Amino acid sequence: MAMYVDPNTVHSAVDTWSGFIYQGKVSLYHVLYLLNNVQNSNNYSLQLDSLEDFAVLDDNDDLISLHQVKAVNNTTYNRYKEDFEKLEQRRATHPCSCAFFHVAKENEKDNVALQANHPTIEFYEYTNRNLYCELNEIETLIDGLISSFLNVNNLQHWNNTVNIEIIRSKLEGIIFTQVVSIHAINHQQNGLRISEAAFYCTIPFQSFINVLTNNPANALNDDYYLETAKIMINDWFMEFGDELQDQGFVVSKNDKLKMQNYLVEINALSTNKLLKLLKDITPQRNVEFNNLIQFNESLQKSDFQWSFIQGLFDLILCENVMEKPVWICDSGKKNALTGINDPSSQVRRIARSIKKNILNNDIELPYEIDRLITSELEVESLKDIWNNQNDSPEDPNEGKNNVTKWGDIELVRLRNIKNSVI
Repeated sequence: MAMYVDPNTVHSAVDTWSGFIYQGKVSLYHVLYLLNNVQNSNNYSLQLDSLEDFAVLDDNDDLISLHQVKAVNNTTYNRYKEDFEKLEQRRATHPCSCAFFHVAKENEKDNVALQANHPTIEFYEYTNRNLYCELNEIETLIDGLISSFLNVNNLQHWNNTVNIEIIRSKLEGIIFTQVVSIHAINHQQNGLRISEAAFYCTIPFQSFINVLTNNPANALNDDYYLETAKIMINDWFMEFGDELQDQGFVVSKNDKLKMQNYLVEINALSTNKLLKLLKDITPQRNVEFNNLIQFNESLQKSDFQWSFIQGLFDLILCENVMEKPVWICDSGKKNALTGINDPSSQVRRIARSIKKNILNNDIELPYEIDRLITSELEVESLKDIWNNQNDSPEDPNEGKNNVTKWGDIELVRLRNIKNSVI
């Protein structure tokens, strides 16, 4: 018989997006582990950010296990003592077979020492026998479980690196889509609160099985590229936040809210709008999602994370920023944020790439802007660089209007403009 829990009494961390990517990967790992090792687990379901960071329910909606996930760079017992106690209390309130604590760093206590103080909980043990899983290890462990599932279920012919990456992206997309769905329900008129939506919106394990047992080649469609692109961008947002923490940077509540809202905006974009955004912020690159090679070339971490996301963080709040990432400075000039993240020594190469992209792909000048905000490049106009390169189009009339418009654009460093926008 299904348990009764008042969803108003549970907490969801979905609305913070904090640590969600690692948490989602850990929950996916556990789903795959169960599918590989527990009979009838195909009837289970996954609940995110409700009773705990995630939980597993059986086919009667009875609770099987609770899971708390901490992607914290700390190995001491005292750092987590309060969290251990909360997980103990949660298990006492919601009885289940086991309650697991997942950490990204090896703790100073093993399970014997932990259970001497907290007998009803335990550190989660991964297939490599570790009681922890580093952020940069979790995908490798997931891939191993995908490979095992394919082998056991006579799907060895799909078991290669490319297919496993496609399958992993599709599986992560299930969890990612669920979180976006929870937000959508919350934002509907008279919709459920996030805590209620997270409680009611569970994911059947059969959804994961459907992906695992379908030909990966059939997954390469618009939905795949859109989901995977958004997952990668979410990854980069989280890595950016982790980097700030590692540097000891204290992020204000307003800045956290600003970045969370920007991420929600990105996650709501359609394929065409996401493509437009990527094209607008990377004029030096040809952006297309027609095949896997183009996709991998179009989405570059260095562009997005260390120029565009850094700019979103440094600059004041901009309304509808994913539709029009433009800030006006006190001189009245319009400045468009880009993902151009190259050292000043590369300014000629970037200028040449922009011109080539304009001519080959008829790239329109976005937003009637005056300047492009970059991480390190600063020039008074692109045409000055082009003239010095002596690389005019073979046909003087080819692309002339676009080249003329782009030629007047300045490049400006983010750090030199962030205090002058209004």
